Amino acid sequence: MKGYEEIAKMLLTSMAYVEVRDEEGVTPLHLASRYNRPGIVRLLVEKSKADIQSRATNTDAVPLHEAAEHGNTECVKTLLSLGAPSCPRNSRMEIPLDLAKKMGHKECYQILVHHRPPACCYTLKDYYHGRIDRHLAQERLLGSPDANSGHFLLRQSTRKQDKYVLTLLFQNQLYNYEVSGKGEMFYIDDGPYFVSLETMVDHYIRFMDGMPSHLIKPVPPPHPLSEEITKNITARHPHVNPNLHEMLACEDSDGNPSSSEQQPLLSASSQEDLKAHPSYTLEVPSAQNPNIVITKSESRLSQDLIDLQEPERMYERSSSRCSNCQPKVPSRESLKLDLKSLTITNNPDTAYVCGSSPTMDGNRTDEIFGEIDIKRLTVGQCLGNGEFGSVLKGIWLSPSGDKIDVAVKTLHNDDKVNKKNFLKEAEVMMNLNHLYIVKLVGVCHGPPVAMVQELMAMGSLLDFLLEHEKDISVDFHLKLWAAQIAEGMMYLEQKHFVHRDLAARNILLSSVTLAKISDFGLSRALGVDKDYYTASDGGKWPLKWYAPESIYYGTFTHSSDVWSYGITLWEMYTFGNQPYGELPGHKVVEMLESKERLPKPEKCPKGVFDLMLRCWNYKASKRPAFGELAAIFRTKPEYINIKPYFK
Repeated sequence: MKGYEEIAKMLLTSMAYVEVRDEEGVTPLHLASRYNRPGIVRLLVEKSKADIQSRATNTDAVPLHEAAEHGNTECVKTLLSLGAPSCPRNSRMEIPLDLAKKMGHKECYQILVHHRPPACCYTLKDYYHGRIDRHLAQERLLGSPDANSGHFLLRQSTRKQDKYVLTLLFQNQLYNYEVSGKGEMFYIDDGPYFVSLETMVDHYIRFMDGMPSHLIKPVPPPHPLSEEITKNITARHPHVNPNLHEMLACEDSDGNPSSSEQQPLLSASSQEDLKAHPSYTLEVPSAQNPNIVITKSESRLSQDLIDLQEPERMYERSSSRCSNCQPKVPSRESLKLDLKSLTITNNPDTAYVCGSSPTMDGNRTDEIFGEIDIKRLTVGQCLGNGEFGSVLKGIWLSPSGDKIDVAVKTLHNDDKVNKKNFLKEAEVMMNLNHLYIVKLVGVCHGPPVAMVQELMAMGSLLDFLLEHEKDISVDFHLKLWAAQIAEGMMYLEQKHFVHRDLAARNILLSSVTLAKISDFGLSRALGVDKDYYTASDGGKWPLKWYAPESIYYGTFTHSSDVWSYGITLWEMYTFGNQPYGELPGHKVVEMLESKERLPKPEKCPKGVFDLMLRCWNYKASKRPAFGELAAIFRTKPEYINIKPYFK
């Protein structure tokens, strides 16, 4: 892209791919911005719709970073005129302003610091709903007359007093994006900083920038903000969209607000006005780890639940996957949740649980309760059967009043051995805290013994592969799930745990973009001085997922989990086929000994199959570690399209 505009026009007319990346992981738009070709920048964006927010694979830099770092004032002006946000962040949390200042490019610095965003399409009164929970947000989005993908609203979180949440409807799912703050700047996840909530929303109207859809249509609150409140908001921000110079004037030399306290978004007079409308209290959020919450929108749990206070009112609706499963309704006394034997954080007043909507930061103290009042728990419809017993759908009412979707795993046979194994699984889960691992809410020592976990609304990955092949993108969903599983397994590797039962049946989906590892019934912690576990217990073993050393010697390591990961990948790319088909176990062993492996799935890219073959190396020491596998998904250019959904 160091050439001339005429050559660029010819290439674009010939439908050249504008998102191609070089070995550095940058696009043509990055290079045009780096080498000061403003005309080519405009061509790429206007003619070929190049992504103005495209991030470099290795640095997360966007084209504006390149232009600012190299002092290319015309490219900076062009990118800003085309709608590029002025404060995107790279992997070092630097904005273009930082780079221009560091490199001594005064003109670029002045352009950026005085840049004023364009007028916004909407104002707060068009989409701000005050303090409501995600369930009410769901009702309002789905209840709008023409509910469709791209509809959105902004609300104040009921779980965190100083946080806002942008809720987006897309393909019948709710995506809840937590809005964080730094001084008077707002941001979502690792996205750009914005000088106001309005400019933040306006950005996501114009750019997807990591979201599954543009914000298309705001859903207004049932009771709009009063004219007086709107007037006071305008008085607080006289320029509607202030520039960075005006924002920085309010900060000290360290970049903090000049006041010792956070500045309120509204003036004092408007706060008085809001007393008549308590749901519209606005405060500037504090800077914390951002997160995204993803929920399944079509929740009908109340139709399938029983109140444990009145078990005779049970609805007798059976699951299509568990038609013969009729779980016994536990009495109120028997379902006492006792977590005293486990090490936990017991601050239920400030904690909260994410049901089918785990938070991205995965903060364990925010997700486990020391005690769960039985009056707040209802269980009902059978979801399926696990190794030890039934899995029931449930709702737990948190101290803050939120209804949290949960899965309740009950133990059929309460003998000492089963109970010990069941609680061993809970103990394993209690020590795990990761986005891509199913989270434990609590334990009931019974009888009956039960575990309360976050509900994974879309069920097992295996079932989804079998039932929805036409809805699954090989280039997106399969790559994303593979990356998320590798990341979760890398965490287990770091925690010195072996899973021993990694398979598609034990991967659960919270949404089509969020997969989690589950079923830790066979998992074991490795000794401090050991890197393997030798099984001495009997029972059924999933031999077709096992590495040779596990089959022969009962030896399990992180490397044997890597073998199982390769089998899981094969299941995914065959859309749920049984590994080795109907081949009996001894024939599978013979096949492995003769250096035969599972065949390449029809839709599997060569690179992915090569990865599978590496996972199936007969020598455990020759297999990749999960850290290496996770790094492949994070750094290889062919996986760039999943990065916005892969944390």
